[in-house]
Amino acid sequence: LQTALYLRGCTVHLVQLQARWCKQRESRTVPSKYALILLKAILLRDNERNDNDAKQRRGEHETLAKLFFILL
Repeated sequence: LQTALYLRGCTVHLVQLQARWCKQRESRTVPSKYALILLKAILLRDNERNDNDAKQRRGEHETLAKLFFILL
């Protein structure tokens, strides 16, 4: 449940970032370079969590990456 809420929060945040980017640039898509920078920042932040379960964290990252690129 915690993982689901975490990913849902990330997805909502990414949708908000995408909407803000599109509004500022009058564009419908987020450039892939910008998307990769955002994704890397989120993953780096997440790696700093005090979490010893690396396998679960990798699964969260893979899911987050899939969700993120669906939004593009």
